[in-house]
Amino acid sequence: MLLLALLVVPFTVLAAGPAQADPPPQPPPGQRPYLTWNMQGATAQGVNLWTNYIPNILTAARNRSTGPSVVMLQESGAGVPTGSDILPNPRGTVGNSLVTYANWHASQRPSEWYMVFLQTNYRSQPGRPGGRVNTIVMSLNPVEDAMVVDNPLGPDRGRPAIGIREGNHWYFSFHSLTGGGGDAIPMLTAIGRAVYDAQRAEGVRYDWTVSADFNTRPDSLRGRPAYALIPSPDNPQPPLPPPAPQPILPHIVASGQPTHRSPDGQEEELDFTVTTTTRGTFAARVLGNQGGSDHSPVYNDTVATRTSTQPPQVSPSVVGGYAADGANVHQAPFEDSGMRGPLQTCVSYYLGQCYGLWPSSANAAKTARAASAAKTARAANVTGSANAARPTRAASAGNAGTPGFDYVGAVSKGNVEGGDNQEEAFPGQSIDELRQHLVGDLRTYKPDVVLLQLDVANDLATRDGLTATQEANQLQDLLDQIYIDLPNTTVLVGDPVPSSTPAVRDEMYTGTASYIAQSSRIIATEALAGHRIRQVVLDRDVSEVDTGQSADGVPNAKGYRAMTDAYAAQLTAAWQDGTIVDPGDVVVNPADMVIDGNGVDDTGDGSDMGTAPLRVMVVGDSMSEGMEGDWTWRYRLWQWFKDQHVAVDFVGPYRGTKQPDAPTGPPGPPPLQGETNQNPSAAGPPVNGAYAQGVPADFDADHFAVWGRQAAQDKDLIGPMVAQYQPNLVLFGIGFNDMGWLVSDATGTLDSVKTMVDRARAAKPGVRFAVANVPMRPLIDGRQDLIVKTRQYNTMLANAIPSWSTSDSPVKLVDWEGAYSCDTDTCPAGYDNLHPNALGEYQIASAYERTLHDGYGIGQSVPAVPDTIPHRPISGVTGVVAQAVPSGVAVTWNPVFGARGYTVRYRLAGATAWNQTKVSTNRYDTTWTEDSWTWEYQVRTDNDGDGQSVWSPTATATAHPQTAPPPPVDGIMTSATATGVDVTWRAPSGPYTDSIDRYEVITWDKDVPGSYISSTGVRATTVHIDGLTPGHHYLVAVVTWNRAGGGMPGMARSVTIGAGKPPMPTGLTVKSLDPTTVQLNWQGSPEAAGYRVWVRNLNEHNGPTTPDPYISDTPDHQIAFLFPGNWNFEFCVTAINGVLESDRTPCVSVPLPPPSTGATTRAPAKSKSTSSRPPSDPAQESLLKKGRFADPRSDVVTVPPTG
Repeated sequence: MLLLALLVVPFTVLAAGPAQADPPPQPPPGQRPYLTWNMQGATAQGVNLWTNYIPNILTAARNRSTGPSVVMLQESGAGVPTGSDILPNPRGTVGNSLVTYANWHASQRPSEWYMVFLQTNYRSQPGRPGGRVNTIVMSLNPVEDAMVVDNPLGPDRGRPAIGIREGNHWYFSFHSLTGGGGDAIPMLTAIGRAVYDAQRAEGVRYDWTVSADFNTRPDSLRGRPAYALIPSPDNPQPPLPPPAPQPILPHIVASGQPTHRSPDGQEEELDFTVTTTTRGTFAARVLGNQGGSDHSPVYNDTVATRTSTQPPQVSPSVVGGYAADGANVHQAPFEDSGMRGPLQTCVSYYLGQCYGLWPSSANAAKTARAASAAKTARAANVTGSANAARPTRAASAGNAGTPGFDYVGAVSKGNVEGGDNQEEAFPGQSIDELRQHLVGDLRTYKPDVVLLQLDVANDLATRDGLTATQEANQLQDLLDQIYIDLPNTTVLVGDPVPSSTPAVRDEMYTGTASYIAQSSRIIATEALAGHRIRQVVLDRDVSEVDTGQSADGVPNAKGYRAMTDAYAAQLTAAWQDGTIVDPGDVVVNPADMVIDGNGVDDTGDGSDMGTAPLRVMVVGDSMSEGMEGDWTWRYRLWQWFKDQHVAVDFVGPYRGTKQPDAPTGPPGPPPLQGETNQNPSAAGPPVNGAYAQGVPADFDADHFAVWGRQAAQDKDLIGPMVAQYQPNLVLFGIGFNDMGWLVSDATGTLDSVKTMVDRARAAKPGVRFAVANVPMRPLIDGRQDLIVKTRQYNTMLANAIPSWSTSDSPVKLVDWEGAYSCDTDTCPAGYDNLHPNALGEYQIASAYERTLHDGYGIGQSVPAVPDTIPHRPISGVTGVVAQAVPSGVAVTWNPVFGARGYTVRYRLAGATAWNQTKVSTNRYDTTWTEDSWTWEYQVRTDNDGDGQSVWSPTATATAHPQTAPPPPVDGIMTSATATGVDVTWRAPSGPYTDSIDRYEVITWDKDVPGSYISSTGVRATTVHIDGLTPGHHYLVAVVTWNRAGGGMPGMARSVTIGAGKPPMPTGLTVKSLDPTTVQLNWQGSPEAAGYRVWVRNLNEHNGPTTPDPYISDTPDHQIAFLFPGNWNFEFCVTAINGVLESDRTPCVSVPLPPPSTGATTRAPAKSKSTSSRPPSDPAQESLLKKGRFADPRSDVVTVPPTG
């Protein structure tokens, strides 16, 4: 039985319906044909669709096969068809007033249908049934279990889904939001989790199918990054971190034909299915349109066993040498085709499981029969005739739910049954020589999957001087070649077969510099870059090596079995989850994009350093772009070229510096959970700022440097930039943000920069490079890792650059770190401990000049950095105005040219101390404020290390915010999970709550110095936030957002991630500070997220022990205003972790008379709150200062870069 725990949102699974008559014979659950249709209402022009059209649709489907067993309908009208028999709701929907279960008698056979109707129109108003935009799932079988999965966007924004269970399969009908199906991924994720939870409760594996009007195309849905996060029955928390084999994702079943015609005549495919069933089990067909709907029904029928006349669905190319070819292995069952023959059988007949092929002593007869049957089937289903070039054959036939198979390649050698012997195997050749073959062959044969099995052991054993690093670099080049030619082809990279020599095995497998370590990182980086790639993990068992061969690292029969098993599993998984595209969908890039440059229109040989201007492209981040008012090191380098009489033409898409941020008003709402940022683009960054006023008008300012840019981003942009602007010389100054922003470590950053070199070289062969290391910066609290990574990267870069160079495309190192006056303690060259001031600009330019002079012979000399450096001008702020706005108070002033930022200081009227924060634009907003609070403000120009101006005159405003109040504090519940927190709350009431748009759930790691708050937006009143650090203590708060903005935060109880109920505090002591004030101290625990102090008045007989209104973060607390005297009270303490709370400690009190120990008397604490100042809750005070009043842009390593 389903567990009681499943009686909670977002779904319920409860009670059983009555027994019904047996349905007609049908295929097993999960293999039953099904149909989906957006009806757009139950009537059309006065005609009842249930009477006149739906029976015809079912008949049309049945004419094609057995007909559907399950039907999913969207916009099904206001209720079940007239005349249906209403039945008790099935288990899971009992008591749900939005669900109706009925028996419908169709006018044509099969006539008995059971349907579950869900009201999705007016869902937030259960008492108002009707509307057409409702949903139905109906079945030939009586429905025992059903579930409603609520939309994560909330009932007023998104529609829920209704599902029914048939055996071990759930079928759902869903209608996504118009305008692009923005809730499709969140709903598929919610459905996947709901089914998995039911599966876990029942102990039964459940597959699921969702048929829907998704309001987006299949390719658009599959291309969204969050698609990879949809849970599957075998993996509720995808994805696994690379290079781990990725789980099989739910895949899309689509017809490939338009299913919707808009009023303007545009046709799109919007109606399709997402399912966890085996790929290839179903095929979708569009039926004729019926009624007045502009959607066509889509019928999904099971795929019969394929015949040899059907086109292949997998066209692999096996690439490699001895191990891939198998020609020197003469042992059954491989003969002379290595793994290729068995692999074809495993994938096409055994769903990737090869156990039926291999002999076993326990069941030799059975396995022999299985292998014989497979051989007979292949012989019966594979046809072919000899041809001078290659056999003419159709794809291998196989079972339904498995892909057709057709090896492709330029070489035909072996004994694969059916003559399917094509490959790209060249025994004895290096990886780079293999790549040369692929330059033309990939474009000719267009494989949709490349099986890459390289002879690493033989290369290392027989090629003098070859290192594991060089071998890994050649692998990277080979992958670049594949993806430049065939960007959507899948690559399966097999681990190398072991060497028979211990020393070579060490070089292959041992340590971070081994081939396997480096190749695994390369594969992981390619996967993170969005390429279709998987690592095929092979055994390192020396007993699987054929030691009788002259070549090293060639498998014997045992090794080929292991290799076949591993490739079959990965190939099948990649095909089933849609990673492998069909052969007809392989994208082939234009010929001029091949990595060798064949066909590139290269104007010159790339080495012209003489009379023609030297075309120079600067590629970098904020330190190379500069901001408004900077000279920039690019200008100082341009001056050097002019002084050295070297004709130069700086090239690139941009000309300016980073312009100041435009004031945008109060902070915008947080993105909703699940929303993702757009991929980086070469268009639209902030590059329109002016230079220092002394920069001449003829400065050739073209560049390709963008504020916040990472090498991980630029590696996808550099190729087209170099192809367009054709530089002779590329200067790289990039990589700091990759490590500073935790995008990658030193190795990953090096891989990205190497990819940039490769792709620039592919776009223009012969281009030269000057690649800079990255600067050190003073230590930031909590970021010791950045110093370590910087040192590692700079060392690795210096060691790698010689191997990156070629004779016609050299790469030289620029020692930015050595020339730049910045270290782990001080940074006189940087205005903010990183970005260059005028001195730093000269130093960086000098570093590049040194490399260009010494490495390339450009220029006659490299002058020293000048002794006199120009000062940055500073002007004061004028025109400061503060005024009340709906969000609180807005402060604006006139912008100052060249200001790196501004400091705003503020206080409540009547206070003496100022708070202050830095902002980057000429506006500041106070949003966390109560009505009638009066604020005072002063502003000054803040150029960081280049100086500050004087303060402006004071501006004053009284706030009258129209923001909504937070949820009631006693209604915010927090529960820590292993890696996150669950938060629920009650919706607030009162003024301005009628326009609530969403809630912002704030989490703040109190254990990480300098951490900033994280925000998660939701429209529901519950959320799970994952990815938090186990053992750390997090503050949690909820902010309500309405049309005016975000209001004051409602503080929730803090949580300790991964901890349960905390133990009771120990050692509680009390000390009298004065007659009405006490100091409490106790021993806490790491599990506790905070502590509550409980107080009881001893003069009240049986009086209550009540908690202090605020929770302490630390194991101490001071209480004042204990009248008539602190000896009249007793105190005890509990520890809390969200909603969990320990037992109370034994209570303590001060002895008579006070004070007890002559303690120093302190002034009484101030009142908890008044109408004219903020509340004194320590957590809220801390959040105010750490969050809203802090400007993360003040440091490059505290907020993700933009642009």
